[in-house]
Amino acid sequence: MSKNCFCNLVPDISDRLLFLEDRDKYFKMREQRVAQVDDQISFISQDLIQKSQEVKELSKNLPSSQIIEQQQQLIESLIEAQQYTQKLFQQVYKVAKSIMPLPALDTEQDQHMTYGLELLGSALVDLYQ
Repeated sequence: MSKNCFCNLVPDISDRLLFLEDRDKYFKMREQRVAQVDDQISFISQDLIQKSQEVKELSKNLPSSQIIEQQQQLIESLIEAQQYTQKLFQQVYKVAKSIMPLPALDTEQDQHMTYGLELLGSALVDLYQ
């Protein structure tokens, strides 16, 4: 699992300039970046489910000391995945937060998108506080 997959979510000045030049392209780019993070989260979830099933299967035929070792490895994987997922959510929140202070929105679609991002941001803050 790549630890750097979310580095491209951090906004920079070129993102701000793109927003001012072409808003549709800007929001499509942001959607693609968030979709990449979502794919990573899905991958992590599937990997954990698979590891859990493997541990279950292995534990049927192993002595108790090996079962404990397998369970410890699974717990370590779960902790690592939780920390990684938290970092991903923090990056998504930074993206959402970076969009908020931009110039006044002039279309109804932009207002709906902003409202949705505000909800996402507040939900992520609530989740990790």
